[in-house]
Amino acid sequence: MCSASSRSKRSPRISQLDLLTAAGPAVNWALLLPLPVLFLVGVVMALRIRGRDRARYESLGTGDVEG
Repeated sequence: MCSASSRSKRSPRISQLDLLTAAGPAVNWALLLPLPVLFLVGVVMALRIRGRDRARYESLGTGDVEG
């Protein structure tokens, strides 16, 4: 069970974004809308790379950068 003090330490919710940005709903939606879209683009790109070039896919996130 969450106590009152632990609830106050949680990060702001999306519903409170207007307090963070001090902007209207249109600006807040414009800031949030790209997130799921870019996530899906990233998933599609990763699946495409995995299918075409397995070695390149496996090297993603390793920090191994070729000049």
